[in-house]
This record gives sequence, C-alpha cells and structure tokens, in this order.
Amino acid sequence: MAKKSRSTWYRYEERTAKRRRVKHKGGPGKPDAQKGRKKEEYKDWNRPVYKSVLVKLYRKGIKNVVAKKGFTKPAEEYARIKGMRLYRGRKRIS
Repeated sequence: MAKKSRSTWYRYEERTAKRRRVKHKGGPGKPDAQKGRKKEEYKDWNRPVYKSVLVKLYRKGIKNVVAKKGFTKPAEEYARIKGMRLYRGRKRIS
C-alpha cells in the first residue's frame, strides 16, 4: 500500500513545528501548533502577510506567527501594538 503524500504547506507546518519544539495540531479553525497555552500559526505564502490576517489571528487568540516571506509594514505596526510575536523564518521581527 502506497503512503499518502501530503501537500507542501502541510509539510512546512510540520517541519516548522518540529524545529520550534512545539506540538503540531493543524486542522480547520485550529492553530497550527500549540505548546502549553501558546498558540502558533505558520504561513507558507509567496507574498508577505498583511494586517487583516493578523487581526483575524489575534481574535482567535493566536499571538505567535511565523511567515516564510515576512510581513507588510502595517502588519508589523499592528503586531507591535497588540504584543504579537512575528517571525520571518527563524528570525524574530517583533
């Protein structure tokens, strides 16, 4: 029986969660990973994450966001005001 292959974004989430030493959860309406009470979201996009995405994540209670391509300036300002932690790859932005 052949092993079912997963999509690239799902593998990115699993790999990033393992690298950050948190438990990968995933699924619709859930954070991508969680360690204790800290919820994390991973974005494997080809463009920077924009402010409206961070607003939705903040409302869900997700304060740590890791994005492959970074964030827009308004998104970084919003995160600074709300106390969110933003990461581009492994480097912390705010």
